[in-house]
Amino acid sequence: LGNGVTHIEVMIKKGDKWVDCLRRTPLLPRDAWLSFNIELYLAMSYGLVSVVIDPKKLGKLVQDFYYTVLPLLGINRCITREWRMLSERYQGLAMPNYAVDYFASKVFLLLSCWLLST
Repeated sequence: LGNGVTHIEVMIKKGDKWVDCLRRTPLLPRDAWLSFNIELYLAMSYGLVSVVIDPKKLGKLVQDFYYTVLPLLGINRCITREWRMLSERYQGLAMPNYAVDYFASKVFLLLSCWLLST
């Protein structure tokens, strides 16, 4: 059994490629946010249900990635994790929390296969 770090590293490499493209052709922060939410989030979260990893380790790897992404989105990179994840309703950035998505995808998989006769 693996520990899922390899999959997460590939996920982070997709993000690094996105960052390199954004640095080569800078966008307005508004357009960078749109690209982040539509393109990058979906590319990075694909296959998260198949990963077995400690949620704290997943959160640490993703937060390190967010540290490099935030300046490209027009945000101070030293903002704390809580403000990154907090809803826009409460003046946060509403960035995706991959640990929560990881848990939700596992629960969804369990519920969708609950009473199937296999």
